[in-house]
Amino acid sequence: MRRPTAALVLLLALAAGPAAGQGSRQPDRLQNPAGDSVLVWRDSRALSEGFRLINAGVHRSQPTLLVPLIACVADNGTDMVVTDSGFASSTILVVAGRQSGCRGVVPNEMIARRR
Repeated sequence: MRRPTAALVLLLALAAGPAAGQGSRQPDRLQNPAGDSVLVWRDSRALSEGFRLINAGVHRSQPTLLVPLIACVADNGTDMVVTDSGFASSTILVVAGRQSGCRGVVPNEMIARRR
């Protein structure tokens, strides 16, 4: 008889839902107070490089140089889940909207935590 694989065990645990007595928590949201959308960067290096290019004004003269660094552009208020939290930035997974499934890094200031 075959033993269940780790993937099957994980799927069963997810399907079972939250433990008794625990409510499910709503996802956090992306929020850019200065605009209508949030840039989700491919990784931490891309975020650093992108900020350096923006600070140098490259986004005005040659915006296409930023494109390879960006995972997606999500609308303000889009639901997402933090998968790895850091001091200045976090890795997220967008879980709703047009960019659902997009993974990347955002500055922590762009995360509106739900309580």
